[in-house]
Amino acid sequence: MQNLEEENRVLRARIAQLERATTSRADPLLQALLEHSTPFLSVVDTHGRFLATGRTSPNFGSVIGRSILEFIPAEEHERIRTALAQVVATGKAVSYENQGYGEDGTPGHVYLVRAAPVFDAENVVAVVLVPIDITERVRLERSLAERTHSLQLAVEATQLGMWRWDLRTNVVDWDERVLEIVGASKPPSFEDFLELVHPDDRDRLKTIFSEVLATGVYPVFEHRLAAHEGSPEKWLFASGTVVKDGDGKPAVLMGGLLDITEQKRLSGQLQRAERVEAVGQLAAGIAHNINNLLAAILPNVEYALGLVGGEAREVLTVALDASMQARGVVQSLLSLSRKTPTDGVEPAEVSTVLASVERLCRMTLPREIDLQFSSVAPGHAAMSASDLEQTVLNLVLNARDAVESSKVRRISVVARRPTPHAITLQVTDTGAGMTEEVRRRAFEPFFTTKSPHRGTGLGLANVVARVREAGGQLDCQSEVGVGSTFTLVLPSAPRPVQQERSPAPEPQPLTGHTILIVDDEPMVRRSLRRLLEHDGFTVLDAPSASEARLTLDTHGAAVDVIILDHSMPDETGVEALASLRDRSRAKIVLFSGLSPEETGAVDAVLSKPARSEEISRVLREVFAMPGARVD
Repeated sequence: MQNLEEENRVLRARIAQLERATTSRADPLLQALLEHSTPFLSVVDTHGRFLATGRTSPNFGSVIGRSILEFIPAEEHERIRTALAQVVATGKAVSYENQGYGEDGTPGHVYLVRAAPVFDAENVVAVVLVPIDITERVRLERSLAERTHSLQLAVEATQLGMWRWDLRTNVVDWDERVLEIVGASKPPSFEDFLELVHPDDRDRLKTIFSEVLATGVYPVFEHRLAAHEGSPEKWLFASGTVVKDGDGKPAVLMGGLLDITEQKRLSGQLQRAERVEAVGQLAAGIAHNINNLLAAILPNVEYALGLVGGEAREVLTVALDASMQARGVVQSLLSLSRKTPTDGVEPAEVSTVLASVERLCRMTLPREIDLQFSSVAPGHAAMSASDLEQTVLNLVLNARDAVESSKVRRISVVARRPTPHAITLQVTDTGAGMTEEVRRRAFEPFFTTKSPHRGTGLGLANVVARVREAGGQLDCQSEVGVGSTFTLVLPSAPRPVQQERSPAPEPQPLTGHTILIVDDEPMVRRSLRRLLEHDGFTVLDAPSASEARLTLDTHGAAVDVIILDHSMPDETGVEALASLRDRSRAKIVLFSGLSPEETGAVDAVLSKPARSEEISRVLREVFAMPGARVD
């Protein structure tokens, strides 16, 4: 106990002595050094208690006699004790980092501390602590590390390759990704790199780099690499920056390369797909116009057939047959560009669909292709007729492209019903066949092995989407040099319930009735007028809905039937229905080649173009309806 009291007395005396020495102005040079030294410059005993400080902070007051551990987080105490013990044991200075308070009293500062021994003869009696506040440096380092990490993640995510070209030494550095993109084992010189560039892009690349060296500005640009050593042609996206020397001249170029070949391919495929869609819409419009022409041709040919005989009649019969075939082709084209109201509900009769596709293919595919269609009692499939027609046609067109360069050009389409619950449809070609890699990717959207002007990569993707939507499966078997077989399996469906029709009315003369024809095509109006007047009708006509309303305002009471064109400029037939109903109690027959989904409150629909017998049948059905005037 006495020894302890003695040690405390000595310690207090030493502290007083040190405090007097600290505040003494006897040595102005030492005082100036201490006042302007790094904050918290201190002398501690071997246990870490302050013996002297260079400066005191009003935020902490006097620290003499207090432990340095009071100002350091608890998790760092052991490290500080270890550092002090090492200085005492070895007599050599050590450096360490610790967190603590700033001179203004705020926590969270980081210090780099140099701990140096103070000797009394041969023993270490104290330790000088020289702390340097490195908080800002640590913050910047952490920020830099985070940004570097983020950049690394971005580079890895985008598969960007980085490169550096020191213009002073002409040394080029590439990372592994650039080597992979270019297909090189080591960075070549700029001249060697130009040999890898597509010949059509070399001069442009030279010009770009000349401008970079002249202006110090690195632009963003794209260029191609030529195909070489089994590597296909590639598109690269290039960006970079220029580092200048002290004289403001370019010293280092650095930047990145990104392989955008796939993006370019997809972009091109999408553009071609958009063009295909536009062509499809254009084809639908052309088909509609052809329908209007056929709507004038068919009645006139049939009318002429009744006026002539002999060779002229034979000629007109051929013309009528050709017109009917043209009507079938147009209807097939229109069915591919629309969905009817029964799509997804009414199952397709497979034999009927195949007959339609066969008729269209035999008229459009090259005659040197041997087309074989067969159907073995397949029945109905759980897919709409238009979807099935589009599916089969896409498979046949794909087969057409496959056999184009083959010696034997054969395409077979076979429908079977192997089980009561499934229908199979196989499309086989004698084309070049596919490799396993191509076969696996055949159904991917935008994937194609055809030349850019021949394929969009959407045909088979469209097929598999329709098949899956119907609950079916599509498989492909192919062998290089032999050909390919696409097998479509669809669930079967029961035959649709046919509604019982009322017995057809006995044909009766329909003379004495008035019919109003509303159609914007003069040829259609003239042809229908001639045909209907020949059958004994009184015929009025109007080129538009507005003219029809004027006609009904004058003759509305006399009009029994209105044959109304669906597609007219300014106002469609469906849009005009209400105003025509307000002016007349006549039955309305919608005349359309588009099978509109919303026909409104019409009494019947007549498909355009129509033969005379079809027109007569629809008129008889209309006049047999309740409320129709038949006298």
